[in-house]
Amino acid sequence: MKTDMSSFDIMAVVAELKGDMRIKKIYQPTPAQLRVLLRYRDGEVKNLIVEVGKKIYLSDYAMPSPRQPSNFAMTLRKHLGNAVVTGVRQVGFDRIVELTVETGEGEFKLVFELFGEGNSLLIDSEGIIRAVMKRRRFKHRELIGKNVYEYPPQRTNPFEIDARELKEIVDGYGSLVKALAGPLGLGGQYGEEICLRSGVDKNVTNLSLDDADKVISTLGELKKGAF
Repeated sequence: MKTDMSSFDIMAVVAELKGDMRIKKIYQPTPAQLRVLLRYRDGEVKNLIVEVGKKIYLSDYAMPSPRQPSNFAMTLRKHLGNAVVTGVRQVGFDRIVELTVETGEGEFKLVFELFGEGNSLLIDSEGIIRAVMKRRRFKHRELIGKNVYEYPPQRTNPFEIDARELKEIVDGYGSLVKALAGPLGLGGQYGEEICLRSGVDKNVTNLSLDDADKVISTLGELKKGAF
C-alpha cells in the first residue's frame, strides 16, 4: 500500500465502491484514521480505511480501535448508523472522496480530504458542517462546525483538457512528466507510464501539439481502463 495516493489511485478506489451498501459502524483507530464498516446487500462486509491526507482503501482487516470512541466517531455513529450509501464520488480529479448517504434525518455527505494534512467532515443537506475531524482555518475557507463547507480550489482535470491546454501546462511546469505528476495529479508512476505509452520524451520542455495529442489519446485509454 502506498504511503500517499495520487488522484488516479483514488479514482480506482472510488470505482471499487459500487453496489448496494450500508454503513454499519464507524471507528476512529487513530486521530488521523477512520474505519467505516460497510455491509453490502449480499451480506459481504468490508472495511473502508481512510487515512486523511494520505490514502483510502478497502480491506477485510478490522484494525483495532480504542475502547472509548472519539467524539468525532460518536457523532458519525449518531447520524450515520445503518445509513444507506446512495453515491460515492471523487470531487473532480482532486484527492477528495464523498460518500452520500440517506438516513432517517435526511441526506448527509461524509467527506474525506486526502491531501495536505487531510480531514474528514460530515456535511448536512444544506451544506453545513455538522462534524469535523480537525478544525482548520485557511485563506479561502474555514473547516469549523456550523460553517458552510467549501471545497478547496480545484486542480485541472487531465481528462478534460485538450492538446493546447496540455502544451500550456507543460510549458509552465518544466517538463511533460513533471506536469503529469504534479499539477495534473497523476503521480510519478503514472506520469512515466503515460509518456512511455505515448512515445513522447518524458523530459520534453517544449511539447508540440502533435505530441500533446498523443498524450491526450493515452490519457483517454487510461480513463477507460486500458492500462
